[in-house]
Amino acid sequence: MSRARQQKQHAMRRAFERDGVELTGDDYDSLCEQIREHRATFIFRESSSRTHFEVTHEEQLMVCVYHGGTQQIATFLPLEETAL
Repeated sequence: MSRARQQKQHAMRRAFERDGVELTGDDYDSLCEQIREHRATFIFRESSSRTHFEVTHEEQLMVCVYHGGTQQIATFLPLEETAL
């Protein structure tokens, strides 16, 4: 399994565990597109390849870590643990 596919599956599991949101593959791709099209809210840059963003799915705010190398969301973070 490719790194990108593993990353996608991991992030989709974390979205459910941490936000109670069950994402489809298309939902996940749409959230990644929000970031690529500059429609997400930048929070901070963690490293040269990892950046934190706020994205919205069906009017629910979610915080994610975007990996620039794969151009995908790597994981979702619990909203209450995020310094917005």
